[in-house]
Amino acid sequence: MKILLIRHTEQEYPQNSEGKQLVAVRTTPLSETGIRQAHELAKRIGDMKLTPDALFGSPYVRTHQTATIIKEELQIPVLEEMEDLGEVDPNDSEGHTLEELNFIGSDVYAHPFGPNQESLEHLVVRLRKAFGKIYETAQKRGFKTIGIVSHGDPLAAMYWAIRNEGVPESYAEMKKDYYPQKGEALEFIYNKGSILRDSKRITIN
Repeated sequence: MKILLIRHTEQEYPQNSEGKQLVAVRTTPLSETGIRQAHELAKRIGDMKLTPDALFGSPYVRTHQTATIIKEELQIPVLEEMEDLGEVDPNDSEGHTLEELNFIGSDVYAHPFGPNQESLEHLVVRLRKAFGKIYETAQKRGFKTIGIVSHGDPLAAMYWAIRNEGVPESYAEMKKDYYPQKGEALEFIYNKGSILRDSKRITIN
């Protein structure tokens, strides 16, 4: 089965009273640039003849918008949303600035902003289970190519979990082999617990 891991495109960041960009929340939409990028990514996927039979996506607004544009552009008949594909949650960095997040290298697991932060272990286990459910559903319904539309950390966690048992020792280890940029897709062939060939990154300008 061909798998496309797709990160949402550029978002419209909220700002605080000082005009500083804040960490995105569930309702953060795509920016005008992000909408254009989503159309470009859909065209790129179509030109490469990788149109999915179905999309599975995070229900967050920015991922829903990205997935919907791809679905409509490529006339994909199925789009199913799953909470387990959502962003890190709880995410105690919400309400903090991107400057603060960048200062800790985005590693909210080793340097949480509060006591409720989702752990790295929970994130990886959650995304491993989500991929298992998606793969089982795709097999039962005869899908040959599927797209999974989510966020940076969840997609990195999913890809790590597909290739490894247990949980990574650190955030850096999880990101080492793969961390998607916004509007990027990763395509690979997967069958019965293993990746059958090297992954291919699909990017836009």
